[in-house]
Amino acid sequence: VEGWVQAKRKALEEAKDVLDDVGEDFRTLKAVQARLSIWKQRYPKSYKEAYVDMSLPRLLAPYVRLETLGWEPLEDGQTVEGMEWVKVLFEAEADGDDSDLIPNLVQQVLCPKIKVTLSTSWDPASSGSTGRAVGLLNDVLIYILDA
Repeated sequence: VEGWVQAKRKALEEAKDVLDDVGEDFRTLKAVQARLSIWKQRYPKSYKEAYVDMSLPRLLAPYVRLETLGWEPLEDGQTVEGMEWVKVLFEAEADGDDSDLIPNLVQQVLCPKIKVTLSTSWDPASSGSTGRAVGLLNDVLIYILDA
C-alpha cells in the first residue's frame, strides 16, 4: 500500500508539469476559454462555422481531467462547484457562452471517475461512506439533471 501511495504522490507531482512546455495562451483552461471568447466575439461567423460549441467538451476535457487527477470524491469532500474549472466556465456562461458545457464535462469526465470510485471505495455498511456518496451524487446530479 505504501508503494502505491508514493507512486500516486509522484504521479500527481509530475502531472503539475504536464503543460509546462505549452504556450501561455493554451497552458490553462482559463487562457483557452479567454481566447475562445475573444474569437466568438470578434468572429462569430467563423466561430460558428468551425463548430466550436460542439467541440468544446472534447477540447476542454484534458484540462478538467488534469485538475481532477488527484480528486478523491469520497475522501476530500471537494464539491464540483468548488473546482477551478467550474468557476472558470461559470464566468464564461455569464458572458453568454455555451450553457451545456459544464453538464457535458461533468458527464464525460467526472461521472466515469465517480462510477469507479463508488465501485471500489464506497462501503455501503458505513454510514459515513454512504453519506459522502449520497452527497457526491446529489452534487453531481444538479449538473446532469439541469442539462
